[in-house]
Amino acid sequence: MERKNITLDDQTIEYLEWLHEITGLNHSLLIRKGIRLLRTYIMKELKKIVEE
Repeated sequence: MERKNITLDDQTIEYLEWLHEITGLNHSLLIRKGIRLLRTYIMKELKKIVEE
């Protein structure tokens, strides 16, 4: 899998620091999990729109 660099804004970095303190997960893992959750949410919402 090819690695890609992403740029995060200050608010996102603060949020990741907060999640890291609570969960103990490292930042790259948190980002991957977040992207996966976002992708799942988007697909569910698109499915609702298509079914309407």
